[in-house]
Amino acid sequence: MSSFDAVFNYVIVEQMAAFETISKAVPPPRLTKHGNHSVLRFEEKTLQQALVLKSARLISGLQAGRRLLDTGFLQELGAIQRMLDEIDADIMFLAGPLIFGSEEPPHQAYLDEFFSEEFDKPGDAIGSTQARNRVSRKKIRAYNARTYSFGDSVDKIVAVTETIEKAYSGFVHAAGGHTMDMYFGNPPRWHVSGMSGTFRHKESTDDFTNYVYRSVGSISFVAKSMKLDDLGVHLWQVSKKVAKAAGIDLWQGTS
Repeated sequence: MSSFDAVFNYVIVEQMAAFETISKAVPPPRLTKHGNHSVLRFEEKTLQQALVLKSARLISGLQAGRRLLDTGFLQELGAIQRMLDEIDADIMFLAGPLIFGSEEPPHQAYLDEFFSEEFDKPGDAIGSTQARNRVSRKKIRAYNARTYSFGDSVDKIVAVTETIEKAYSGFVHAAGGHTMDMYFGNPPRWHVSGMSGTFRHKESTDDFTNYVYRSVGSISFVAKSMKLDDLGVHLWQVSKKVAKAAGIDLWQGTS
């Protein structure tokens, strides 16, 4: 088993256990009438319940990314990493008011949009008049920078996070420069069936390791926001073990 395999498996086991505790700390979904059907939904629509949903997608996304990494589909992994960046930012945004008491008007706007149904006319998607009033990524980045800056430059934090999001968006939208990363070799050829065993694979493994590490911090924020202090401390210890095992420095990235 490689060092990456050991780190990844350890993190997933810890996160699954943490999620079991976190998901039980909120009122559960209930059957709700939606058109002619009953669906399971959170009725209270709280910050904590939104954090449960974000945590579920974080843990699921990590495992999806792992499968793409294993099979060498690295462009698609980049798209997953862009999703994980956004989920991580959303968790920080949603946890902020619960940890620091710093709720702002965009938080309620976020919840209203987040918990709304995709279509407001069940059974008639084309006739739906649902309008999304989504809180912009710019507002979320700015709130997170102000709330979690801990003395660092807010403008610099915003600039860094914005740059990362833009960089990985190229994988989502199949940008030309990103897609050209699939063309290499001697002689060059298109690697459309995966890039396992190539230098791109090593680069992506190192990059994805940082996402695995960061995900532990995200779940620890969720635990702390729900007053699960012992779990939060435990996850912080897990993150330190992961950093040591993977050779990660918080400020410098993977060594």
